[in-house]
Amino acid sequence: MTQLTIQIKDESKMQFFLELLRNLDFVEPVLQDGDSKEERLAQLEANLTESYRDIQLHQQGKKQLKSAKEFLDEL
Repeated sequence: MTQLTIQIKDESKMQFFLELLRNLDFVEPVLQDGDSKEERLAQLEANLTESYRDIQLHQQGKKQLKSAKEFLDEL
């Protein structure tokens, strides 16, 4: 994976840019510590939505999730 850092000069354009990135299936926006509360909440909402979709797919037998032990073994 390649990482790119972008500084957005006009703060009012940030939400538009994040929404644009979220609609690209090959891009995963990662917010930094300096992000506003709204941006962090939007990222949290996106993460929870993705997690919920993963759970639904797992329950339907369409996605295999890691067990807690597998997850902890990776740490």
